[in-house]
Amino acid sequence: MWPTNYHPGYVEQRAAVTKRLVAGEDFVRAVHETAYLHTAESARMPSVRLSLALMVLADGDDAVQRALTETYQGYHSSWKQVYAEVLQARGLRLRAGLGLDDLANALSAATDGMVLRSIGDPRAGVVDQERERSLMGTVALAVIHGFLEPAEDSDGLTLEQAVQARLGRDAL
Repeated sequence: MWPTNYHPGYVEQRAAVTKRLVAGEDFVRAVHETAYLHTAESARMPSVRLSLALMVLADGDDAVQRALTETYQGYHSSWKQVYAEVLQARGLRLRAGLGLDDLANALSAATDGMVLRSIGDPRAGVVDQERERSLMGTVALAVIHGFLEPAEDSDGLTLEQAVQARLGRDAL
């Protein structure tokens, strides 16, 4: 479960794409690059594969749950720091009723699902090694679009209210 057991060069690549997420010109491309890098790397890491397997066994096992919780705490804190930097640098804020933990949990859960799917069905196209893209990039953009809004032009709506306003009151 060692959290820093990455392939050579991953840490440097992550630092470079994180810098582009925070201050680069092409934010959408940086999201896609980050999502691909992280999803592809996670699918190869034995510690991530072990974590996914342990999740199945965690129900009712306090020791396994504690180990997974500790792993996620470190993982989430590093990503929450990145998200906070992105929000600050790009003039964004979370929608009313959402916090940084919600953003981190949503993206983490989606990543876990993508990694699991790419391991179980490599031909599904969830991770495209040739194009260096992943479906996680698209999902991350959808979460960003739904969870965040410009800080200076905030509508103050919750996510539910924003969806309802977009689709019309009778749609939900």
